[in-house]
Amino acid sequence: MMGRDGVHSSKKVCLVATDAGFLVDLLYGLSLREDCFYVKYGTVARDGMYLGRCFLATDDAASQLCNELKGHPRLLVSLQDDAWFAKFRDSRVPSDSFGVWDDRPEHEPQVAAVIESAFGRPDEARIVAALREVQAVVVSLVAQVPPEDRERAPWRVVGHIALSSVRIDGFSELRGLGLGPLAVAPTNQRNGVGTQLVRAALRRARLLGYSYVVVLGHPHYYPRFGFVPASRLGLLYPEPVPDPVFMALELVKGALVNVTGVVRYHQAFAG
Repeated sequence: MMGRDGVHSSKKVCLVATDAGFLVDLLYGLSLREDCFYVKYGTVARDGMYLGRCFLATDDAASQLCNELKGHPRLLVSLQDDAWFAKFRDSRVPSDSFGVWDDRPEHEPQVAAVIESAFGRPDEARIVAALREVQAVVVSLVAQVPPEDRERAPWRVVGHIALSSVRIDGFSELRGLGLGPLAVAPTNQRNGVGTQLVRAALRRARLLGYSYVVVLGHPHYYPRFGFVPASRLGLLYPEPVPDPVFMALELVKGALVNVTGVVRYHQAFAG
């Protein structure tokens, strides 16, 4: 997506569907467009229907998308002028609210600061910088919190997640990703920022066609997303580590059946 502070259309495409999974997949597919500014969906159905919204870079693009989706057998589609609703909105937002967006080049200084503050050292920030430099980051997302004056001030970055390509010795045809670093600013931890970053990153990885994800992390945190010790799936870390901390997740069921080998991260992780 274009990023929270990008220029965007005043018109929004409103989508209504009875199948929540279908609507979420459609909206996430739209979020992959280079001209997508924002997508949102309601997690609670109204009269059995789920509502989604999509903003693009221009009004013309939004109008064109609306026309393309009209007539879809599983959707009700309309185009609304969002500017009309602005006068009815309360400019104040909850202090613990945040959004997850694509990482943008202008976020780099804030991202580096967040990573260093989260880990208490510069090592992980240097890894992300090295991955960026060689364009090895496949998925890079930021969590941002709104300012008090959300009409004029930019949103502040408080979290970041990166996924980069990995390979398994002897199975180079399998498309896999390594999750990490995952960082949340200390003042914004324990309010769901990390959870939403991981969920969004895994959904993006699935949509991009990757088969599995591995992570070296806390054994009590990542199982909530479906990760299991990688050794159960035949995968090994290149160096000796406690078995529970190196974990794997199949994005495609059965992708790692009959697969055994050492997982190799990008050389940027070696420093």
